[in-house]
Amino acid sequence: MWRLVFDLPVFHPLVDPLSGELDVKRAFAKWRRNHNHIWQVLMYARRVFYKIDTTTPLNPEAAVLYEKDIQLFKSKVVDSVKLCSSHLFDQPKIEDPYAIIFSPWNPAIHDEAREKMLTQKV
Repeated sequence: MWRLVFDLPVFHPLVDPLSGELDVKRAFAKWRRNHNHIWQVLMYARRVFYKIDTTTPLNPEAAVLYEKDIQLFKSKVVDSVKLCSSHLFDQPKIEDPYAIIFSPWNPAIHDEAREKMLTQKV
C-alpha cells in the first residue's frame, strides 16, 4: 500500500499531526497494483484539500475546528502553509528514491523540460 507523508505535517483532518501521513486508505482500502496508479494517489491528495472530510479524522483538532470555528481553522492552515513554504527546498528527512524533491527554478535545467511540456501534442 502506498503512503503519502508530508515532511512537515500540514494542518488537515486527514493528516496525522505527528507523522505527517495522509490517510490514503480512505480512498484505497485495498491497493490493486494493476488497477491503481500513483497519479490517483496524487489526485486524491489534491482533492482532500478542496473537499474537507471530517469523519474519522487523523487530526481531531483540525476536524473540530473546521466544523466549529472555521476562522481559527483557516488561521492554523495559513500558519501550516507558511511553515511548509519556508522549507520547500529542504532535502527529504528520509532516504526514499521515490521522494518528490523541489528545487529553485534553474533555467539550465528546467527550461528544456518546460518547453517540451508546453509543446507536446496530446
